Amino acid sequence: MSKRHRVRALLIPTLAAAFLLAGQLPAFAPHAGSDAVFHPLAICRDGIRFLFWADYYPAGPDNPADHQAPDRVQSVQAATPVPAAVNGRITPPADTLVLDTTINVPHAPQLIDFATVNPPPLFAKYPPHVTLSWPYPQPVGLQYVHYAGGPYTLRWDRKLKAGPQSLVLSFDRYDTTTYSAEIIADVDNCRLFKH
Repeated sequence: MSKRHRVRALLIPTLAAAFLLAGQLPAFAPHAGSDAVFHPLAICRDGIRFLFWADYYPAGPDNPADHQAPDRVQSVQAATPVPAAVNGRITPPADTLVLDTTINVPHAPQLIDFATVNPPPLFAKYPPHVTLSWPYPQPVGLQYVHYAGGPYTLRWDRKLKAGPQSLVLSFDRYDTTTYSAEIIADVDNCRLFKH
């Protein structure tokens, strides 16, 4: 096991306990659900806009070498309505998908403290509200990030109804064998597209 994975193996249970004791994440903040961090800027009836960072590790003297691919091809899926979670994981039926695409996240190595990432919502009246399907540990302190991109603006396959906790997002294709969490989001009564 590499040093990086040993650190993660020790850090994740500690962070998970702290996260459970601290309660739910702030509604408008970056959210980690895997080795990726998602920051919603708008979740509207016709689409979504967000920032995305991936492949992060606590910063330190042994940061990973920059021998990564020039882009990370990242799946993005969304479904509505949100089905019940089983053991904290959500697997929606295929016919409920409203988004099934990929984005290219460029290799852009950087140091970042996600607690200081605070771009404003696209629509001040509609700050995005999201929760995780289970209490996935959040990155704490300075992180070394390999991939960073956005804002990404994606259109749903159909217009959605606005409402609380009415959409579930996955950046791991709803794969219940991965160590990740799905993102449950409110859909706001806003529009990203003119048509």
